[in-house]
Amino acid sequence: MDLKTIPLSTKTVLIITALIIVLGSVQTTWELVKVTGLRQQHPFVFGGDAFTGVKDIIQGEKYVSYITDKNLNIDKNIAEFSQAQFSLAPVILDLNNPNHRFLLINCESKPHAQAVLKYYKAQPLRQSNLGVILAAREDL
Repeated sequence: MDLKTIPLSTKTVLIITALIIVLGSVQTTWELVKVTGLRQQHPFVFGGDAFTGVKDIIQGEKYVSYITDKNLNIDKNIAEFSQAQFSLAPVILDLNNPNHRFLLINCESKPHAQAVLKYYKAQPLRQSNLGVILAAREDL
């Protein structure tokens, strides 16, 4: 097919379409560069990572106590609880009910977490780098 035989209106439509594709590609590339830069500054952290290394210890348990002093009306805190439940499924996390053999303690401060351990006479088994403590009650 010769370019001379293509009608001017078709050529115009093809040129406009090509420009839209090129400009769209440039804009998409620019957005991806911005998002990649933001990801490097603020990488995604999965809150469930705080509970890594716990599942093998609580294997076979139906319920584990999830003790927290955090305000669960705050999205970040309820998301953390939800991610813990998801990460440890099929174990059911029983929120602020200490009447189970294992306690998963996730407090705002280390001194408060230590006080919880002492109050329930619980022996710490594991602690994540985010401060979450898995403990076993000595009296149950």
